Amino acid sequence: MPPDCAFMAQIMMKYEGVPLLKGSGMLVTPDHVLTCAHVVLDITAETWDPGRDNLRIFDVMVNLETDSQTPVHRRANIVAYDRPDIALLRLDRPVDARPLSFVSGLRVSHIAEFARAKASVIGFSKIESGQLVQCPVEGSILPVSSLTTGQPLNIQMGQGLSSGMSGGPLLLKVKDQWFCAGMAYLGGNTSAVSRLILSDVLLEFLGRHNLDCFAIPASDCFPETLGKFIERRRLLQRSSYPQLAKKLGIAESTVRNWELDLNVPACEYAERLYDLLIHGDPQATEEWRRLNDRHGLPSPPDILAELRPIATPGALSAEIVNGRRTFGLKPRPKYPRFRIHSEVKITADLPWSAHATFLLIQGTESTLYSCYCLDPLLGMADRMPAGPTTLPPGDGSLPVGEPPSRNCLVVLAQRTAALHWSQQEPEDLQTPFLVPATEIAMKIREFASLGADEVFASFYEFEVHDGMQS
Repeated sequence: MPPDCAFMAQIMMKYEGVPLLKGSGMLVTPDHVLTCAHVVLDITAETWDPGRDNLRIFDVMVNLETDSQTPVHRRANIVAYDRPDIALLRLDRPVDARPLSFVSGLRVSHIAEFARAKASVIGFSKIESGQLVQCPVEGSILPVSSLTTGQPLNIQMGQGLSSGMSGGPLLLKVKDQWFCAGMAYLGGNTSAVSRLILSDVLLEFLGRHNLDCFAIPASDCFPETLGKFIERRRLLQRSSYPQLAKKLGIAESTVRNWELDLNVPACEYAERLYDLLIHGDPQATEEWRRLNDRHGLPSPPDILAELRPIATPGALSAEIVNGRRTFGLKPRPKYPRFRIHSEVKITADLPWSAHATFLLIQGTESTLYSCYCLDPLLGMADRMPAGPTTLPPGDGSLPVGEPPSRNCLVVLAQRTAALHWSQQEPEDLQTPFLVPATEIAMKIREFASLGADEVFASFYEFEVHDGMQS
């Protein structure tokens, strides 16, 4: 824990005249504190509605640690709040303390380094009588990234945080200084996991409210990443993006995403990279092994391997509907190719009427691929009929979005029981939502144990490209 925690704030509320600890916060300017929305508002993740007129706002008091070890007391007003669970408070008077600085530009490979870098969450624990406590980041760390940019947004830690630590910072030590890499917002004493909002999301929120907080690049916090190592070896071989992508049989953008540490090569491609860029150089081989060990992020199950034994070939497909053509490109015979911003329709051919769910597995050539449920976009409210069905219904279509990658569309159908995913957010009816790969794999294994007259599955592999030759 930092020896000087003058940036830490206790968020207090009065109940029947007695001040009680509600959560933690961090000083981001001399007169602003950042915390979680649920700490200072009568709001939960299930009832989130920033526009409610009857939203109850608590009377907020803030106690800040100081160098003199005597807490400074301030009242605070709520300036702004937003998803996923962020609130900004303005103190009634500035405090003489150094605000907390941030880390910017976090990538998936940086998150893999949190445990090794001895990152920890600090906050005020209710079960420890409001004392400031530290929770080291240990166990599995699962990042959740943006569907369009690949930028990590939040992480799930395989451990629960004490009640009262919501709003507490995730701290990284860099050259005897401490920087905020995220903020705790979900967990609890009895929870097996916790979730943290990453610092880039916090900085974007603060920037929208005209607060310019100091931040250092994540690259300054960590040693050479796997992506930087791949880039360095590629340049030593005098190989361009297109040349390496062609040798690997993948999209140029996939190589670029690896080098930007937006994703990690899957095992098959890691072996090919070794043969192409590293083999024969003992020093580079040792560095490659060390980086692969260091970036040993928990790999999701191979959903396609689980699915193939029970899938019906040819029962799922997608077609371009806006008539755009791509000239000068030779399509791969194995995988249909769709250009970003084109519009497509999906056709599924079911053997009988059933409840169905549609999934997009994005980035199957990399370790940390993402899985999204497309049901909200397809209007999957009722059973699907037997035979071919085109979705979305009517004149609707699906836009092909970024990033360029190799993807897989999956349909799972069950004759008698409806299909549900634990991560669905019912208040957001127009956006695909993330589904854990482990949950999909469990559902597929459950399908494998049932008869062919009860369940049905099919998948369709394709590539998304940006129109550039690769």
